[in-house]
Amino acid sequence: MGGQLGFLALLRVLAPRFFWIDDQQAYFIPSFGWLGRHLSGIRPPIMALGLGPAGNFVADPQYGVYDPAHWFISWAVSRVDDLNNASWLLGASAMMVLGLGVWALLAHYGCPPPLAAAVSAGVASTGFFLWFGASWWTLMWSTAWLPWLWYGMATRGRTGVIVTGVAAYMIAVAGYPYGFAFAGVTVIAQLVERGLSEGKPALWARHTTMRLLAGFAGVVAAAPTLLSALQMLPFASRTFGMTPLGNPGTFIPNLGDVLIGGSTLTPSVSLYWDGTLVLAPIAATAAFAVPAIALVSWRRVWRQPGVVTGGLLLALAVLATQSPTYLGPLRWPFRYLALVGLYLPVMVALGLTHARTVTKPRLALAGGLLVLQGVLAASRAPALTPWHVQAVMVGVLATAAIAALAIRSGAPAKTKVRRALVLAAPFALVVSSFAGAVVGEQSAEAAKARVAAAAGLPSGASRGLPTRPEWGSTIADFRQQSLMTAAEVTVLAWNDDLVAPNSGWKSGVLPGNANLVVDFQTGFGYTASGQKEWSERACVDYVGQYKSNPGCVDSILRPVPAAGGKAWIDLISSDDVLLSPAAPDALRSHFEASWSAAGPIGAFGYQRFTRAPAQRLPGRVTATTGDVAALDVRPGSGGPGYGGKPFDAYIVSTGPGGGSLVMRIPYWPGLRATIGGKSVGVRAIEGSLTEIVLPPGADRAVVRVEFRPVGERILYPAFAVALIVIALAAAFGGGRQASGPTPTGLEPNDVAERRPDTGELATGRVDKA
Repeated sequence: MGGQLGFLALLRVLAPRFFWIDDQQAYFIPSFGWLGRHLSGIRPPIMALGLGPAGNFVADPQYGVYDPAHWFISWAVSRVDDLNNASWLLGASAMMVLGLGVWALLAHYGCPPPLAAAVSAGVASTGFFLWFGASWWTLMWSTAWLPWLWYGMATRGRTGVIVTGVAAYMIAVAGYPYGFAFAGVTVIAQLVERGLSEGKPALWARHTTMRLLAGFAGVVAAAPTLLSALQMLPFASRTFGMTPLGNPGTFIPNLGDVLIGGSTLTPSVSLYWDGTLVLAPIAATAAFAVPAIALVSWRRVWRQPGVVTGGLLLALAVLATQSPTYLGPLRWPFRYLALVGLYLPVMVALGLTHARTVTKPRLALAGGLLVLQGVLAASRAPALTPWHVQAVMVGVLATAAIAALAIRSGAPAKTKVRRALVLAAPFALVVSSFAGAVVGEQSAEAAKARVAAAAGLPSGASRGLPTRPEWGSTIADFRQQSLMTAAEVTVLAWNDDLVAPNSGWKSGVLPGNANLVVDFQTGFGYTASGQKEWSERACVDYVGQYKSNPGCVDSILRPVPAAGGKAWIDLISSDDVLLSPAAPDALRSHFEASWSAAGPIGAFGYQRFTRAPAQRLPGRVTATTGDVAALDVRPGSGGPGYGGKPFDAYIVSTGPGGGSLVMRIPYWPGLRATIGGKSVGVRAIEGSLTEIVLPPGADRAVVRVEFRPVGERILYPAFAVALIVIALAAAFGGGRQASGPTPTGLEPNDVAERRPDTGELATGRVDKA
């Protein structure tokens, strides 16, 4: 932990905004801060009504609105004024959870402490997990809990039962489905291991069944998140590139890079955003992981504890990197590099623990693997050869440290040199893991500088992720730049307003959810799981800007017969619209003809329009149909969408024919309306707009509108059941419960050590004290 904190401090000096990039800027940090500022008690809203198709937070589990851990995260982020610091808080937390999980796992399997510490450092400080997880918070958080699930399944005490339940829950609610299969394989592989080592009775022994029960309880606690997301699925979709199964060949990494990638390799990824090479070591992992493969006698290791699980997980991770570009909801298989970077060094550490074999031929083979890493890296980026040499030297240091640890566990060191090696080995091994990460970071910075100078690429080319250096990081910075604050308007950004040339910073309107930093709800947001029909009809991309695709303007200007013939764009817009200077002439003409011009706003050229007084309706209602005689907003309504609480309320009167209210809220399953506690109909118009059906003869009836998905109804019962089950499982699942000999042939209370003269395994009884 001390080393990890020291590494983070050094990384802060080398790259002060390392975590303040891309999705952290336009998605996670602004969203968490907004949710934390609008807590109702300890719970955040489940809907941001002013974000249009992106406002349903339960449709996207990445927000964690049904997870108390995310509630705390949102509260913490909302209390931080400098959002760069908030991004470092999230990144460091995930790195610590992952590092400690790997440490606990390897310590359980008897891994030498220096080796366990080095693996923990290498896994949490390198590769895809760090270089891209710095932007994708859910990747970091989900991956961080996978070793904890393995640890919980592998242990025998009550703590392991609790850890199993908590880890299963955290993986399930992280909003990152790429880890689900690996969680399942972890459980299955652990059952296989117990069956092989302890016999079939171990599969239904108490310590096994209680862990399975705890894991199931964790999934039960996650049911509100998972079931709500499934409930929204028919109306939710990303707005680009999704097919049930397809392989255009994009984002698939070179298999050679996956297997032998070093600390400075610029890996090849097919049809990547910025070309075919990623100028960051996303295929790297602990510096010693690849060369140390040669120092393990793998023929002797397969029946040892943990090896079957590690081998299956590693094989699955490597194969997953070569899967189709689209595999159902899963896409871009280079994401699985984070899991290769986790399981490869863990597997190597298990091998070194159980069957370390240090001989001159094996050391020569390890050296050959290091040279291969350097040659591959140099062939991709010859200009960075000095950095590649440094990476190889770090690998040499790590391999030498492993050899010295072997000396330590064998015959006593008789010379001063050997004693010095033995004493320095633990320190050198741990330092090498951090050193590999630092060399990789500096290599990527050098690559970015060279490429930017030669080709004029924007800052951030080292990872292919936007760094947006022109953006500030404090809330005051955002307030100074934003067109509006604490407002709910509709911004019609067109084409590249939110991307080029400065990601909207100078225009006062930012991409995705970044405007939430100052409570500016713009009618769009980050549509990781946006309202499908709404997004497709509007032709908006995932950050919320409109595209000039053929037919898009006609689509949004087309009248909606079921809503009185009003144009669709009028029905989805608030009473104030900010129109991009790049908007098509036909759209501009529409607003000039039927709305009131309020003049330009800001220096970038946005035009402000307000709805004509004759067309203005109360609240979020944009049209009425049928016989609606009177309509007014109930005082005190109109706040964020909290679960189980009305977010809008209206006082309505209808004639004998009844009528309906059309609202500028996308339709989602779970939207409800009541009059006097009795439900009235809520339905979708053209799959996108929300319509509330009113009964005839209403006389100043109060219509309450709320969002109550399935998770809202089962949230607290699910938590209560899960906690009770985990507590019972822990109470009955402790103890060794050994049903046969341990894999080393020892009885449960035996200890093993190697004889200093022959190195043979010796056993002896020890009492429990």
